Amino acid sequence: MIDAPLYIANTEATLRAIVLASKVAKMIDRKHRQALAISSEKKTNSSYQYELISPFDEINRMVKTSAPGLVRQHFNAITEILAKRVMQTIAEARSRIATTVFPGLSAFQVNQIVTKELIPQRIINKMLRGASPTATASILAITGNPAERQRLINEYFRRLRTAAYSSVRTGMSSMYGSTNQIVYDSIPADVIGFQVLGILDNRIRPKHRARHGTIYYKNPGVGRPGFAQMPNPPLEEDGSYAYNCRCTLIPVFKGDDTKARDIKGRIIPNAKVFSEWFDRQSDSAKKAVVGVKRFKIAAQRRGGGSPNWIEFLDAKTGILMTDQEIKNESNRKRINRIRKLASQIR
Repeated sequence: MIDAPLYIANTEATLRAIVLASKVAKMIDRKHRQALAISSEKKTNSSYQYELISPFDEINRMVKTSAPGLVRQHFNAITEILAKRVMQTIAEARSRIATTVFPGLSAFQVNQIVTKELIPQRIINKMLRGASPTATASILAITGNPAERQRLINEYFRRLRTAAYSSVRTGMSSMYGSTNQIVYDSIPADVIGFQVLGILDNRIRPKHRARHGTIYYKNPGVGRPGFAQMPNPPLEEDGSYAYNCRCTLIPVFKGDDTKARDIKGRIIPNAKVFSEWFDRQSDSAKKAVVGVKRFKIAAQRRGGGSPNWIEFLDAKTGILMTDQEIKNESNRKRINRIRKLASQIR
């Protein structure tokens, strides 16, 4: 079963994207403090313009230097997982798996993916919908009131930070999606479709919650959606971006329809494999996976300490409970649920 290992690989990629986006946000905060420090000085329009545009150059440098390595790391992880699956099911591929099934993602391909995303340009475009750096610099240069000048700087960097964090995370997710597509296009014909999985916390979009677990088939039939309806997170099925989307696609192989399914007929990922991975993670990583609010409530219910994966799962469906379900569950039901899950997945 490769659903859980692939889900873990994609989750780890999401966590790395969050780390990179956090570094970008911290850099913007530093630039913000520098801009505030010089706001009391007599500055020209060109001086302010330099202060406001300089973060874009820094973002570009950070993404260009970090993204290729992160994309390569993700590529290696998912190809290793898929190679093991193919080697187990296709005997003739064993001797040439590395060279024929997965030729490797070249440096040129990585650079193409990174360049295509144009993350800093997306930030600039988003900023231009409000006030451009040039326009803001002109306003700052003619503003005589120091308090108003500081307010304008604060508002500018607040919007820049939000736009940058969202764009970098979404851009990195899109790179990982492009990488997945390159790998998945190389695997043999026993892939019958792809399943979309989301992180079912309070931040997930209602539409993404509803589609969680849906399988999109290569050869769709009655009641089976096809590739034309399939998203490629963070891209929606219509090609638009879903900013900060944390959903992922994993391939579904022939025979996977014998796996455990929930009451809606959706394949349930291998809880044992994911549980072992989740329980080794730091609290910050766990919060990123299940959501801060759900994590805090689960920690309170256990009386402190870091919750394990099964403390978040519904015993019937194998998917995440909502924070309110965890909060309102009686102690007896909670104990019985965790005991049942522990016996099922250990």
